[in-house]
Amino acid sequence: MTPARVFGSIPPRRGPAAGRSLAPRLAPLLGAIGLLLPALHGTRADGRDRPAAPVPAPGYLERVTSELVLIETSVTDGSGHTVTGLTKDDFVLEVGGLLRPIASVEFRDYGSSSDTAAGAGAPLPPTPAPVAERWPRRFILFFEDDTSSPLGLGQVREAAGRFLASGFAPADEVALASYDGRLRLLHDFSTDRESLRRTAVASVRDASRFSNFPQEQQQHLQEFVDNPTPVLLRTLCEMEQTRYAGALRAVGSLASSLAGWRGYKAIVFMGEGIPESPMEEYWKMLRLFYQRYPARAPVLPETECTLGDEIKDFTRVASASGVTIDTIQTLGLAAGSTKRVFQRANALRTFAINTAGISVTTNDFPGAFHQIDEASRSFYILAYAPEEPADGRYHHVVVRCRRPGVQLRFRRGFTRLPPAEARARAIESAYQFPSMFPGLGMDLETAEGPSEGDRRVVDLVLHVPLERILFLPQGERSLARLEVGFVSLDAARRKTLETSQSIVIDRPPGAGTIGAVNLYCRARLPRDGQTITGVMSDEQSGEVGSATTRLDDATRASNRLVGLSLYSPVESSLWIEVPPDRAPKGAVRTDTVTADAGAADAPIGPALKAVFAPGEPIVAGFKLEPPEASTTLTVRLELRLGALVVRTRTIDVGVADAARAFKVPVPAEGLAAGAYTLSIEALGAGGAAVEGITSFRIAETGVGPSP
Repeated sequence: MTPARVFGSIPPRRGPAAGRSLAPRLAPLLGAIGLLLPALHGTRADGRDRPAAPVPAPGYLERVTSELVLIETSVTDGSGHTVTGLTKDDFVLEVGGLLRPIASVEFRDYGSSSDTAAGAGAPLPPTPAPVAERWPRRFILFFEDDTSSPLGLGQVREAAGRFLASGFAPADEVALASYDGRLRLLHDFSTDRESLRRTAVASVRDASRFSNFPQEQQQHLQEFVDNPTPVLLRTLCEMEQTRYAGALRAVGSLASSLAGWRGYKAIVFMGEGIPESPMEEYWKMLRLFYQRYPARAPVLPETECTLGDEIKDFTRVASASGVTIDTIQTLGLAAGSTKRVFQRANALRTFAINTAGISVTTNDFPGAFHQIDEASRSFYILAYAPEEPADGRYHHVVVRCRRPGVQLRFRRGFTRLPPAEARARAIESAYQFPSMFPGLGMDLETAEGPSEGDRRVVDLVLHVPLERILFLPQGERSLARLEVGFVSLDAARRKTLETSQSIVIDRPPGAGTIGAVNLYCRARLPRDGQTITGVMSDEQSGEVGSATTRLDDATRASNRLVGLSLYSPVESSLWIEVPPDRAPKGAVRTDTVTADAGAADAPIGPALKAVFAPGEPIVAGFKLEPPEASTTLTVRLELRLGALVVRTRTIDVGVADAARAFKVPVPAEGLAAGAYTLSIEALGAGGAAVEGITSFRIAETGVGPSP
């Protein structure tokens, strides 16, 4: 069987107008289109007339952007209490040594931490919905395991778990991340304190966090004492530089992922720090050794090995993202003494000062979290309209207050990345942290066909609501400009698929019957487990969205049920292919398609997706390979909500087309919001059961777009 026939292919509905045809490229189009041929002609899966597809509201979405630099400024009196009631006339702003006008001043108040602490040990109340203009605070608790002692990181994890049970404001969103040579998102942003607490505490026992860095340092030190040559010195420095640079890049990636968040955002760095000089600790240890054995002290040239470039790049990223850096030194203080034990210098301590953050060295880790929480409960935001272009340079800031007797803590600089660089960093972050980029309301689904040798054939479908895409007038036309890509990783984080494509969608005035765009890629992937991420960037609105899904090991090689996927028979979708062989970088080819229901260039079919509105009909489509001899099939469906079986139904269905595909109405009527699992058991003419499993979600009623 040729690849083009894996799921079958039936031409989608087209209008009578002439134009460039996409039929050659759409020959391997998802069997999804073919599965629901009656739906394309105005009938439902049960044969009755289907409801009309929802029509988006006419008109264009107009956006006006005025870029402002936001400078968080904390003002306290001599007792450490926040000074309120200040206006922009009370502040003086300098940028690059020059006085600059302040566009506006806004006071942010997230309440006193005493209200939260009063409920310590008790379950937190339900999180209230955030006010539209008031985005909640976001904190990423980052554990730097690769170059830090596991003892201190274990203690601070336990302290984080205790603080999460009672600290932070109820609406604050917290995420957990770690770096052990690889950046890992332990828990996505959430207000579920119990889930966060369990994750933090469970990570104490994570074997991957136990670093061999201290042992390696002792080994390298002994090698150097035995053979103190310039070549070995340089080698050691480069090894240390690589290791520290990895941790610094990890924090920078997290900062980039927060760039689009308009509320307060902070990264709490927990570890022993990142030195500017990778050899700093070695020199301190060697000085102690040579003080004891001065005759063995070698004469070595100065080394220029530093992390200067990496720190400079991190400065640009963090300041461009508007992120506050807080640090907790996990080496703490020596037991029974106020004298600090040997500590490495921490370049991030400077970042904390420059971003209006807090830097803490203490054995009282819960107290450190309390300081960080309290420091960002109330502050002023000074808005500045920059006169200089977005050149990627760091601009120093000084804030003064005309009110006497006050103390200021403020963001001491900003960077405005050129648009192309900012967009590239956002796309990179979306691939790394797909759950942090839900703004375009996308979901990613898969439809799996039969295997080809040691590979599995899978259609990847990225469903994007059309209302989330910005169309702008260009003459008599209305165009959208998108960049779409897919990446698949195996369990070892090796890329098994990487493709991207630039797309221009032409939507003439009057086209209003399409509710979504399905961007699909037919991939041939290894049979082991895969994590797949789809990313779409809207070049005109600047929005970046991402979605991810997981393919388990292909253990059911003999299963005849293929291409199982779910569709909405009341929502039409434009289908656009993203070929799997497209180069992910430097792509020069741009495809233009017409999203008009009356144009010949419009491949239109039912929308394949995973999230459905309450009451929206759902149809499951699949094929049997090899095809059944009979034209009818007995199918048993079972719906589960978690472990609870909520619906079962057994029906007879007939083939939907000449390709012998089946379409089955899913008994989803009246289902409450939630995540469901659908199991399908098909009984063929031979009596053998063929099973397939997929999942979907019923959305909450009235849930609006994500911020």
